[in-house]
Amino acid sequence: LATGFLSGFAWGENVGWLNFSTGTLGVDRARFDPYSHAFAGYAWGENIGWLNLGDGGVTLAAFNPADDLGFAKAGTGGLVPEFSYYGLLSSGNDYVIALRKGKPGVLSAWYVSLSNTPTAFKGGTLVLIPVLTTALVFTDVNGMVAIQLPGGTGSIPIDVYLQAAIADSGATFGLALSNAVAGTAP
Repeated sequence: LATGFLSGFAWGENVGWLNFSTGTLGVDRARFDPYSHAFAGYAWGENIGWLNLGDGGVTLAAFNPADDLGFAKAGTGGLVPEFSYYGLLSSGNDYVIALRKGKPGVLSAWYVSLSNTPTAFKGGTLVLIPVLTTALVFTDVNGMVAIQLPGGTGSIPIDVYLQAAIADSGATFGLALSNAVAGTAP
């Protein structure tokens, strides 16, 4: 899933079997964009032919959606980094954390915390004090990055807070901040 390409089959009563693994004859392969949560490309339906997944704005709403807490700080050109996740945080499931609208090809620090304590930081607000752990990740050539992770914390629900800091020479103090997001891992 982290590649975005879909594979396998699905059954629809009116369309029959849909094949998501195709993409022959110059037709775009079915895929999912983790940054916009939108489907694109084509799947082959045995009873309907090519199905355009991008026609009609089909999107995937986040399961167990994160609450957007705000607190983003703009970077180069006023671009405001966006942090989101989709999927299920429960055991046995996967979820994807995605950052977009960051400066391309730079280091970002993804902070995780169990508390929400907004604190002034480098001309913006870092929500995640104290920081439980940090992951260092480079943005791609489009200023995006997505990481697929396994869900689950056991049987006790835990509130989790996430925010990213992105190296950005065009931002005040050389640092842009994403919005902070909060969710509960069951």
